[in-house]
Parts: sequence; C-alpha cells; structure tokens
Amino acid sequence: EVQCDSLDVDGAADITGNVTLHANLDLQDNDYLHLGAGDDFKMVHNGTDTFVQNTTGNVYITNSSDDKVIALQTDDGSGGVANYVECNGIVGETRLFHYGNSKLATKSFGIDVTGEVQCDSLDVDGTANIQGSLTLQSDLLMGDNDLIKVGDSDDLQISHNGAVNIIDGRFHPIELRHQSEVHIKCVDDGAVELY
Repeated sequence: EVQCDSLDVDGAADITGNVTLHANLDLQDNDYLHLGAGDDFKMVHNGTDTFVQNTTGNVYITNSSDDKVIALQTDDGSGGVANYVECNGIVGETRLFHYGNSKLATKSFGIDVTGEVQCDSLDVDGTANIQGSLTLQSDLLMGDNDLIKVGDSDDLQISHNGAVNIIDGRFHPIELRHQSEVHIKCVDDGAVELY
C-alpha cells in the first residue's frame, strides 16, 4: 500500500483494481472522461460548452427508482432553472414544458395539450371532437356526397352529390329566415310557403 499526501503521475497509470475516491475527480478543460474498451463514450468540457458523445450503439438513461422522474432542465428565463423534458415514472407520462409550464403530456389515450396547437397542416383520419367554437380563416372543402350534419339527431344535412345541391331537413320543415322573420317555408308532404 502506498500512502501519500499527493500523487503526481505524468504518464499513463494502469490500475487493475477498482479506484475508490473520497473526494472529487477534477478534470480540467478539454480533459475527456473515456468509457468503453474503444473509448466509445466520451464526456468533455472545453471551457465554454459541455459535450456528451457516443460513437457505438444506443444511449440509455435509466432511473429504476420507484415513482421518480428523469428531467432535462435549463434556464427558466428568470435566473433559475426549470424542467423542459420530463419522463415521469409516477404517472407514466412524458411531458414537455415551456419555462417549467407543462404544455404536452402523453396519456394512455394519446396526448394532452395545454394551450394552442399551431401547425402547417392537420390530417385527422378518425373523428375530431371539438368542444368549443370552430373558426375557419379559409374555405371548408368537402367532397361529393360528404355531409354537413346539424342537430342532435343529424336532423339537417347539407351535401352535394356531384350534380345536385341538397338541403335535407329529414324530419322537420325547412325555413329560410332573416332574423326572426320566415321568408320561405318548405313543409314535409305539404306546400312551399312564400312570405
């Protein structure tokens, strides 16, 4: 056993056993921490930036502690730090944050977005359930035989079949009004009334 107050090794040190440190491992600027037989994983700080580099295989970051998170944090815009990405083992969600405020979270049914979704295009293959008003700043484009359905039982249907424009009141009369005044009324099995 060698006991000393300090050890200065100018060349390579080949240690076969474990190295146990009771203080910091103090690497200087541009000194690499190498891992792997071929130095495949490297970490370095160059005095300005820090780099984590892997040249072989996948990179896994694992937290096996029950009900904990893995969080990526950075400046919160006010001198502190905040979460920006979080893998949450408590509720099973992956969350994206804006300055620490949750904006998107994965759920068992899909995703939950807090705030507004802005995108260049939106392709929905299934049903879209919109609870609020729908405001269009451009055209509503529909194909032949596509229906606009209105009413709890789809009582009013508007469509175009390629040759004819169809307004179908189905179970109720159709009225053309201006404000509250009826101008034209189409009655099932009855007359077309003009006012």
